Amino acid sequence: MIYSNTDTENFNTLWHEYIGPKLGKKPLNQFLSATQKQEKWFAEIIRPRLFVPDQFGGVYYPVDVTTFSVGRNHHVAETIASEADPLTKFGGDPWSALTYFANPLRVWHRSPVGEDKSINEALAADAPKDRVVLGDYHILTYEFDLKNVEFLKEQLSWLRSPGNKLDSRIGRLFKRCSGYADFCGITVNYSGSKSLHIHVVFSTALARQKLGLDGYGATDLRDGFAAHWERLHETLLPILDVQGLRADSALRFAEAFRRVPNGCRVVDGKHLLGIPEGTLVPQITLWEESRSRAAGDDLPLFWTPEAFGGNTRARKRTKNTKPQRAGKPVGDMNQEEMDYCATRLREWYPDWPRFDHLDFDGRKWSAKFRNSEADRTPSSIMRENYATIHLVGRDAAELKSRRLPYDLGVMLRLWRGQLASEQGRVGDVVMLDDLITVPTTQPLTEIERRFRDDVIDKTSAAAAMNAFFRVTVPVNPSLMVVAPEGVGKTSVVMAQHHEIAADLERRGESSLGMYAFADYKTAAEKCDDFNTLQQANGFVGVVIPSFARMYEEECERIGVKMISIIEAARTGFASRLSAIRELQPQVMDRFRQQHAQVWSQIGGQCPVFFGVHQVAHDWWKNSPTRTMWARSYWMEGLGDDRDAILRKETDLGLLVHDEVKWDSLVDAQPEAVVRWVEDMTDQDRKVWGANRANLHDRLRSFEHFSAQHDRPLVGDTPLTFEDAQRIADVVGGLGSWDHVVTADSGEYRFRKATVNDNGEAADFQDGYEQRHGRDWRVVSKNWWSGVADRVILLTTEAVPTAVARTADPDMAIFELEAPKARRDLVDVYADRSVRGDNLASLCTDFRADRPAESWFIVSNRVQTLPDTMTHAGARGSNALKGLDILQTMTWMTAFEYEQLQALNAWTGRNDLVGLRHIDEFNQTAGRNLGFRHQGDARHTLLVNLRLLDVLLDHHTGVLGRARYGLRLHMDSDQRYEATGRAKSRAA
Repeated sequence: MIYSNTDTENFNTLWHEYIGPKLGKKPLNQFLSATQKQEKWFAEIIRPRLFVPDQFGGVYYPVDVTTFSVGRNHHVAETIASEADPLTKFGGDPWSALTYFANPLRVWHRSPVGEDKSINEALAADAPKDRVVLGDYHILTYEFDLKNVEFLKEQLSWLRSPGNKLDSRIGRLFKRCSGYADFCGITVNYSGSKSLHIHVVFSTALARQKLGLDGYGATDLRDGFAAHWERLHETLLPILDVQGLRADSALRFAEAFRRVPNGCRVVDGKHLLGIPEGTLVPQITLWEESRSRAAGDDLPLFWTPEAFGGNTRARKRTKNTKPQRAGKPVGDMNQEEMDYCATRLREWYPDWPRFDHLDFDGRKWSAKFRNSEADRTPSSIMRENYATIHLVGRDAAELKSRRLPYDLGVMLRLWRGQLASEQGRVGDVVMLDDLITVPTTQPLTEIERRFRDDVIDKTSAAAAMNAFFRVTVPVNPSLMVVAPEGVGKTSVVMAQHHEIAADLERRGESSLGMYAFADYKTAAEKCDDFNTLQQANGFVGVVIPSFARMYEEECERIGVKMISIIEAARTGFASRLSAIRELQPQVMDRFRQQHAQVWSQIGGQCPVFFGVHQVAHDWWKNSPTRTMWARSYWMEGLGDDRDAILRKETDLGLLVHDEVKWDSLVDAQPEAVVRWVEDMTDQDRKVWGANRANLHDRLRSFEHFSAQHDRPLVGDTPLTFEDAQRIADVVGGLGSWDHVVTADSGEYRFRKATVNDNGEAADFQDGYEQRHGRDWRVVSKNWWSGVADRVILLTTEAVPTAVARTADPDMAIFELEAPKARRDLVDVYADRSVRGDNLASLCTDFRADRPAESWFIVSNRVQTLPDTMTHAGARGSNALKGLDILQTMTWMTAFEYEQLQALNAWTGRNDLVGLRHIDEFNQTAGRNLGFRHQGDARHTLLVNLRLLDVLLDHHTGVLGRARYGLRLHMDSDQRYEATGRAKSRAA
C-alpha cells in the first residue's frame, strides 16, 4: 500500500461525497476501484532512481510538495533515497506525500561550508533547463487542462472499456506505443483538480547503446525530449479523439513539474468539484499498464537522434549542394573546330542575346553574347559547365534565352565529333564518363576495399565473393550485400550452403534453408542449380508455392472455381482456408497429394525451400503458406500443440533473399490512406483489435465504413480490402508509421518558363511540382528480424540499399563494387521523343532501321512487340546473355516520383529519384554486359533528352553510379536541337 488504511477510508468518503454527485456512477466506481487497488508500477521504477550519486554529484528525479523549491533542487529526493527505512522518518510511505516530480536533472555543486545555502544555490546554480540529463527512464506527460466538469467526465471515459482494458482509448495508445522497443508503460493519475496526467514512460537503455544519446549535452537533450513530446502528441490526439485542443505544452520540457501518481495535493482555492480549500486530495492512479514483455531488437526505437541534433549513420543526410561539374575541360580546339562550334552557336542563338565569340581561359571554354545592337562589349556569358546564358550588362533586363540541350562543354564535344564525322575521321560520339561527377560514397570497410582491389574479372570475382561470404555470414545475423549484376552472389552462397548449415547446427539452430526470388520461374531455375551444387552434401532443393499460388494451380487442374478472399468472407468464413476445407474438399485432397510428393522427393535428405519473395516476407506469420509445408502438417493427433509443432518444423536457419527491392523493406502510403484505415479500425476495435483476425467480421467492418467514407486512392486505384487489412495490421500494433512530407529534392530541376521548340514559355515536366508538400506515412516492414538465424539480402541497387540503412540501422551492409573490372560501353541515343506514350513506335523504328540485325528489347509499354521484356521482368535474369539489347529510359510516373520523395524525406536523402533511374539502367545493362558479357553482344539505350541532361547535372552525381560506360551518339539519323531544329528555326 502507498496510502495508509486510514487515508484510504478517508479518500473513499471523499469520492462518495464529491465524485459521485458531480461526475456520476461510472467515474465513482473508477475512483473507488483505483483507491482499493493502488497501482504501484510507476513508483517502483522511479523510487530506486530518485537520487543516484556519482563523481559529479549525482543524477536525480526532482520531487517536491511545492513548485517554489529553489532550482528544482535534489534535497527531497536525496533525503528519501538516503533513509534506510524511509517509513520510519516520515511516519508512512513518503511517496504519498509528494505532489510534483520532473524528469532527471544533474546535481549542481554544493555550497561552500558556512555560507547561506539557499542564497548560494539561488545565485550560483545552473537553471534546471541547463541540467537536463539522460536518466534510465524519461516520462512524457500530457494534460488537457480545461476547467469543465463535462470534459473531466470525458477524460475519465478514455480509461474505460467494456472488457479488456487495452480496448480503451488509453489502451489504444498503449498498443500504438508498443510498436517501439524502448516503450515501458503508461500511468494515468488524477491531478486532484480538473484533469488527468497521462505519463508515457520510455527507457533510454537502447538509445544509449545504439544511438549514443548519453553523449549529448543538456540543451540538445532538452530540445530532443520536447520534439519527441510533440511527435507523440500528434499520435495521441486522434486516438483520444480530442477535437481542437492541445495538451499543456509546458509539459513538453523535461524539467517541468508534473503530478506524482499516487501523491497528494492540498486544495488551495476554488475546486472544480466543490472540494473545500485545505482538503488533502490524492492524485490517485486511475489506469496503469506496464509492458508485459521485454522490448526486443526487432522493433524500432522511439528515440531518434535527429531531434537531439545528431545523426545516425543510417540517416546521414546527403548535402543538398551542387558540386562543380567534375568533367574534363574540352581543351584547346584548333581554329577549324572553333569556327565550326561558333557556327552552331550562331544557329542556336540568331536573335538577342546573340552569340559573339568563344573564349578560352587556359582551362575552360565560355561563350560570350551581346544583348543588343547597342551592346558593344559582350558581357553575357555561358560557361562550359552550364547550358544557360548568364545575362548581364547593357539591355539584359528584359531578355530571355533558350538553353542548350546539354551543358556547353558537352555540346562542344558533340560539334567537334560532327566535324570529324563530316571529314571522315570519327563518328559523332562523346564519352559521357568525361562529364560525370563521381558521387561521394559511404566510408569503405576493409572488406569492401579489398573486394575493389581484388576483382578484375569473373574468375577473381568468384574468388572474392567466396572469401567475402566465409568471413561475413558467421558473424552477421542480418546481412545486405550490394554488388554488380552477374557477379555471382547467389551461386556462391548456394555453393557454401552445406558449410553455413553445419555452422548453424553447431550453434543449435535449425538447418532448414530458404532461397527467395522474384518469380517462380527463376526460383525453379535456381533450385536446379542448387541441386547440381549440393547433391553430394545431403541437401535437396524443392520449390514450394505459396498457399494462394498452389490453390490457383490446383483449381485450374481439376476445373473448379476459385473462392476469392472476398467470397469467403461474405459466405461467413473466418478465413479463406476454412472456406476451402468446407466447400472444396477435393482441393484439399490435391494439397495433401502435392505435400506428399514434395516430401517424397526430399526423402531422408535435408530440405531447402525455394520460393518467391512474398513467401519469405510472410514466413513469420502462422499462415498456411508456412505451416502447410511442415512434414507433420497432415498428421493426426498433434493436439493442442499442433501450431507450435508445425512452426518448429518450419523454423528457418538461413534465408537468402535475391534482388531485394525497396518496397520489400518498407511500406510507404499516402497519409490519407493510413488515416482512413486508422479511422476504420478505431470505429470497430472489437473486430480489428482481436488477437485472431476474422475475415468475415473484417470485411463487414470494411464495407460498412466504406459506405460512410469514400475509399482513398492508392495511386489511381481505390484502396482494396486486402491492402486495408495489411495496413490495419501495422496500425494495430505490428509497427509504427513515421510521418513525412514530400519536398522538392531538386532532382527533376523544375523550370517555370522554359522555352519550347516554338519559342513559347512552357513548364518543364508538368505534373511533378504538385507532388511536393504531401503527407505520407512510412514504416519498416521488419519481417527479416528473427525470421531466420542468418538472413542474407542480395541486391545490385542503390535505392533499396539507402532505404535499408534507415529501415534497420543494425543491419550489416556491404557495398562491393568492381571499378577495376572491364567497363563495357553502352551506345546512347537521346531525344525528346523518348516518352512512355510512344516507346513501342520508337523501338519498332529502331529495329526497322537495322533489318539485318536482331535486337531484344527491354522496355515498358512494348508488350505487343515480339522478343520484348519489361525492366521488372529482366531484373536478375540470366536469359539475355549474348544478345543484342535495346533498352529505354524515360520519366517515371508522377506517383512513383511522389513515393520516392517520401522516401527521400524518410531517409534524409535527396537523390533517390535519380538513383532509381540509375538502378534500372544498371539492372538492364547488366543482362548482357559486365560479368554476363559474352562474345560481341551490343547494348543500346534510348533515353529522353531532357532526362539525360537532368541526370548529367544531378546535384549528387548519380550518373557516376552507372557501372557501364556511356557513349553518346549524334549521327545523321538523329540530329538534335543543336543542328537540324536550330537550322530550320533560323531559316
